[in-house]
Amino acid sequence: MDHDSQRSSLIAQAETAKAIMAAGAYRSPAGLEIDLHQALESSRTGTSLVRPGDWASIQKQAVEQCQSPRPVSIEVTDESTLAALERLAFSRSGDLAALNFASARRPGGGWDTGARAQEETLARASGLITCLEAAPGYYAANRQHEHLFYTDHAIWSPAVPFFARDDGTLLAAPYTAGIITMPAPNLGGMSKLLEQDVLALRGVWMKR
Repeated sequence: MDHDSQRSSLIAQAETAKAIMAAGAYRSPAGLEIDLHQALESSRTGTSLVRPGDWASIQKQAVEQCQSPRPVSIEVTDESTLAALERLAFSRSGDLAALNFASARRPGGGWDTGARAQEETLARASGLITCLEAAPGYYAANRQHEHLFYTDHAIWSPAVPFFARDDGTLLAAPYTAGIITMPAPNLGGMSKLLEQDVLALRGVWMKR
């Protein structure tokens, strides 16, 4: 598929996602009507803005909740965030969450203009956009920030309903996952990367 055809396909996926969010439902490949009204509303109303000053309290709570030893496994896999979420949703029990390393200035980045990156793919496959639009403070803070590393603001969106795969194929059954949206440093937008930026960049990435 050439670039123009691929872009057109991604724009079409975004239009499908918009229609699903507007209708609050979609028809599965088997022809079943899948109702998403409650899931979409719950994730949108549950979305909250996390400010830089909130992180110390969040970290303290996390440490307190993880005092008892628990088994941990770390996997490095050759798959997209979206593919990993679907695999885990239907193979393991428990809540899911993913980090959306995202646009600092526009909900979903170029999700509806054919851009191909992590956030855009997540947005075209779920109700994430309605959640991001419910947290305008995140975008206002980052637009006002002069440095293109942006800020440590975040958006927490619980139980976002996912209804499609990377290629736009609609799922037979949806699943939900919490999404943590944090701004990715915009290195491409910086005309010159100063030495202090290079030294600070690793710390910014690790923290977020």
